[in-house]
Amino acid sequence: MPGIPHYLTRATGGLMCLFLVVAVGCGPSSKRPGSAAKLSVEPPAQAQRNSAAKPGLAPRSGVAFDLEATRAATLGGAAIAQIALADYYATSRQGSNGWAEALKWYRAAAEQGQARAQYNVALMYTQGLGAPRDYLEAAKWYQQAAEQGDRQAQYELGILYPTGRGGGLDAEQARNWLQRAAQQGDAMAQIALQTGEASKTNVFPPTQELLALYLQAAGQGYAEAQTTLGRLYAEGLGVARDPAEARKWYAQAADQSEPGALHWIGGNYLNGENAPQTLAEATQSSTKALEAYTKAAAAGYPLSQFNLGMMHLAGQGVAANAEEAFGWIQRAADQNLPAAQTQLASMYETGHGTTQDFAQAYQWYVKGAAGGDQEAARSVDRMARHLGQ
Repeated sequence: MPGIPHYLTRATGGLMCLFLVVAVGCGPSSKRPGSAAKLSVEPPAQAQRNSAAKPGLAPRSGVAFDLEATRAATLGGAAIAQIALADYYATSRQGSNGWAEALKWYRAAAEQGQARAQYNVALMYTQGLGAPRDYLEAAKWYQQAAEQGDRQAQYELGILYPTGRGGGLDAEQARNWLQRAAQQGDAMAQIALQTGEASKTNVFPPTQELLALYLQAAGQGYAEAQTTLGRLYAEGLGVARDPAEARKWYAQAADQSEPGALHWIGGNYLNGENAPQTLAEATQSSTKALEAYTKAAAAGYPLSQFNLGMMHLAGQGVAANAEEAFGWIQRAADQNLPAAQTQLASMYETGHGTTQDFAQAYQWYVKGAAGGDQEAARSVDRMARHLGQ
């Protein structure tokens, strides 16, 4: 993403504020394999009607659910109970253990031919939830669900094939699956077909027809469409600028852990309409921003990885930790974010958060300069002279 400036800390009104990369809706936020998508999770009580579970309480949903009765029903191989148990773990906020259990039970049901479970297994392999990311395994399960008519699986196959991650570059197969999904009313598939770019569906500003499709896709639960609408309303692209409407759509996408939306929310707490005015507000805003950036960074979003690193570096919302900062900034730099590459070079040059290494500093300044970072460009010659090149 050339041209992103290098943001540093500065004191403003007695508060230490970070002026960070807050753009969303372009590049990394475009729909691609590995971006957030919504698991098909039914209320846990759905299984009660099929497994005679007695009332209890499932986390988050507040729906009557008996974990032990449902677990017992899985012993007989009941696919509906297996899905209910997987749904329980997928919504239980138990971290990696919960995702691993969810994948285990979705897969058990998927192997019995349950299309919804097959879609969820594929999605979890796409996102690396419960198991390492595996696009070939994801494609296998998407294919099985798609052949049973699951429109979301058909759409996911349509955007997976062109990347080559699903086993081969096959534009004809991709278009076929997108058409089949579109025929079932899948709005994201219709957008992909109209834009002609199955793996990059953002077109700005959109036509009124595309805008209507984004609204439809957002209503169908597609987090990337909700993020796109957030950007449209935040920047007034093809619609009247409406901050409240932007917040609404970003919040819905963030609830699904869509990285671009989480990134925007983090930036909004620091520099947007929720920007702090007092020291107490600054502390609270920094904590919320850190939480949003951490979620997006963990999902691989480079802008958030960089901002998170800068917050650790400055000790904003968290105790200052140069080594932790270095790790996050390096992840962003490895994804070719020029601002991160320049910051990483600076840390190598000074030995801040890492071992001092002028050769590494020079290499990263070169990369940052190639991406359009002006500070990096100014530093290349200086480092070359230092190294005697």
